[in-house]
Amino acid sequence: IYCFVLAPAGIYFDGKPISVLFDLRNVLLHISVPAMSIIDHLLNCPKGELRYKHAPIFLIYPLIYFATVNLRAIFSTKRFNDGSLYPYFFLDPYLDGQGWGMVAIYLAVICLIFVGLAMLYIFLDKKLANRKNKKS
Repeated sequence: IYCFVLAPAGIYFDGKPISVLFDLRNVLLHISVPAMSIIDHLLNCPKGELRYKHAPIFLIYPLIYFATVNLRAIFSTKRFNDGSLYPYFFLDPYLDGQGWGMVAIYLAVICLIFVGLAMLYIFLDKKLANRKNKKS
């Protein structure tokens, strides 16, 4: 999401330089930690236990994050650097009058991306399990 949505949007809409968007904090938080988590699972966890029916479980994180961000916006007066109550433009219904309908569309697209990535992840898990079984 960061590399393909947030960073390009920051460059295009806000005119932020790449050096700001890909500073050490952003790279660690949005790129390194997720990549290392996936690599860790692929290298260290049992293979072949995931099923395609488990893909919706991958939606827990973005849905809890969405709920948490909205609860924070309702109950907190703290604002982000841009003055918004929301950390990202696609979560802010008041930004340029985009409304909750547009936020729902963004959330639906993010959920589809998460499920698609989950399906890819499960596919790779199955391939690695099959490869391991062929060697045994």
